[in-house]
Amino acid sequence: MTVRQVLISGAGSGFGRALAQRFAAAGCRVGCADINADSARETAAMLPGDGHRVYQVDIGDDASVARWQSEVAATGEPVDILINNAGIASGGTLLEADMAEWQRVLNINLLGIVRACRAEGSNACAEDGLVACDATAGAAAAEVCNGLDDDCNGVVDDTEDGCDCTDGETVPC
Repeated sequence: MTVRQVLISGAGSGFGRALAQRFAAAGCRVGCADINADSARETAAMLPGDGHRVYQVDIGDDASVARWQSEVAATGEPVDILINNAGIASGGTLLEADMAEWQRVLNINLLGIVRACRAEGSNACAEDGLVACDATAGAAAAEVCNGLDDDCNGVVDDTEDGCDCTDGETVPC
């Protein structure tokens, strides 16, 4: 599998930016997505290589994710890897945060992943497959750019032995 495009939500700062740098250094074209378009542009501008893209997306909003999917599809390049990195934190204890705050956190941190996977998964069905990762597996998945074979299509999980694929195969990360 030749990786042509990696999408990273929350790429405008922190871990998402670091993942973008690692994938770009490995030769991937990176789609930097963030709720803050200026931050995503900053990330894309610092990446080595060419062909990186910038997307503004609110992962907690259905219409915004649908627009993002349309923009990505319009590039004509399949998404080979999706890193669901965007997320928020909430202050306070379990009892201090009200239910509205818990719903906001779940909407972004859980349902945001569902939205992104469903949107990009619909594009991947016609292609060779999509490797989708949450942010905890993203660092190991950067090695996918260096030769993960066609037999590993699915969710990658970083383990001591390598990357576990949904088909049961373990490949080196």
